[in-house]
Amino acid sequence: MWIDGLVPSDAMVLDERRMEAELPREGYSSRWVAARRLYFAAMREGISTRETIALESRATGRGLVRWARRLKDKGYCVQVVVLSLASADLAHQRVLLRRPHRPVESSFEFTRGCFERGRDAVETFPRGLADSFVVIDNSDREPRMVEECVSDGAGPGILPAGFLLQNLRMAVHEQEQLRAARGWPMVRWRDGRVMEEK
Repeated sequence: MWIDGLVPSDAMVLDERRMEAELPREGYSSRWVAARRLYFAAMREGISTRETIALESRATGRGLVRWARRLKDKGYCVQVVVLSLASADLAHQRVLLRRPHRPVESSFEFTRGCFERGRDAVETFPRGLADSFVVIDNSDREPRMVEECVSDGAGPGILPAGFLLQNLRMAVHEQEQLRAARGWPMVRWRDGRVMEEK
């Protein structure tokens, strides 16, 4: 998880996918629901005890806005970092590489729906709600900054966008080395289309 090196060592780090992977394999839908329940319960607990919280989530739209508002109401400094992809097709191909054994999540219709909801969430998210709102495109070998919006009254603790971008590039490089060592392909966006590289 690329945010591991960004937050204080005593921060509460919550990752939906990691929680789901640690649950018994009782079927995709039941694990997903159980993971989300654990995720939100841990988030509420962290808020109640005033923990520094780093969230990696698939929440989009109203869910993302709702939690950002809840954190702001509790006095938190909120920084939203969005990793975006160029197309639903690219998102689908990367899902197939990561989890081909999941028939629901690896279907193009499912991925396209997630992609479109995420894109709409980014476009409609009220920028003034977060102290910092950053969008990074992760489609090609070098992640690039797409948007950085810092509010006038931004609280302390905001990580500079350049630092976020550098950390993500290091994580991508490490992932590329791992995949190359194991002979796994990589999927990128080049010249307006999806390309697979060995």
